This record gives sequence, structure tokens and C-alpha cells, in this order.
Amino acid sequence: MATVARTCGIHSYPDARNILILCDAGGKNSYRHQIFKIKLLELAKELGIVI
Repeated sequence: MATVARTCGIHSYPDARNILILCDAGGKNSYRHQIFKIKLLELAKELGIVI
């Protein structure tokens, strides 16, 4: 997600202030895994958007 957001997303949607991410809550990227939440937060801060 981060790679797409940093490359295609920024150029395709330069005025975007929000991004909607729909993902499965199971397996390795489960909502219980803190690293997933932390990385999403870092990406939001980097891009200056609300996820």
C-alpha cells in the first residue's frame, strides 16, 4: 500500500486528503497485530492524509 500511495497515488490524486483502505481483518495483517496499525499511521503522517 505504501509503495502505491507514494508513487501512483500522490501523482494521480495530488489534492487528496483522505484514503479509504478496505482490507481483511484476518491472518498476518489482523487488526490485533500492532505493526500493521503502526505502519498505517506512519504512512498517513508521511503523506499528510487521513486513513
